[in-house]
Amino acid sequence: MAALCTLLASETSRGIVYTATVREAEQVAATVRGWDVAAACYHGRMSARERHAARDLCVAGDVSVMIATNAFGMGVDISDIRFVVHYQMPGSIDAYYQESGRAGRDGNVARCELLFDMNDRLVQQFLALGRYPDAALLRRVRDVLAQCTKARRPGISARELLADRPRSRLCSRISLRIHCPVHVARFSHWALACSVRHQYSRSHPGRADRY
Repeated sequence: MAALCTLLASETSRGIVYTATVREAEQVAATVRGWDVAAACYHGRMSARERHAARDLCVAGDVSVMIATNAFGMGVDISDIRFVVHYQMPGSIDAYYQESGRAGRDGNVARCELLFDMNDRLVQQFLALGRYPDAALLRRVRDVLAQCTKARRPGISARELLADRPRSRLCSRISLRIHCPVHVARFSHWALACSVRHQYSRSHPGRADRY
């Protein structure tokens, strides 16, 4: 936090501070405001009205710092953002590239800083638990694709694909006829992601929201 204080004290222009979690965004925003810095907070747990209000403050220049999770990213095009600070390590190089790209969009010099702590790695490992499927589900998708290709089946439903896996109400109602292995692969990836997200929310209720 001391490093962030020093960095913000050296800046006279507007910028964004990214955090990895909602909790950290709220805590950092409260701390920064305590330094008499005009700051807004933005994250996915806020209501749509709250998010719009925070974004409007930033666009209008009424705050000098936006403290945000990656929810404040795509579609943000504020030309005079002069710095982007990652208070915590982002989830990937792509995420860092995309988020740091919010700075200097007017073509002028901008500054990007990454404040790294070893605990950031643990945070990202925790968040990654909800991103990837287990081996059994991957084998199921592989087997279904192999069957469709070999037997030239006319199609497959989400229910068949997910078999005994927990699934959302959306997936349980889908009966999608697919006529091409490429389309099967695309649909399988989507259905697999739905299943994994549903599994994670059932086994860790509220976990992602708390962080």
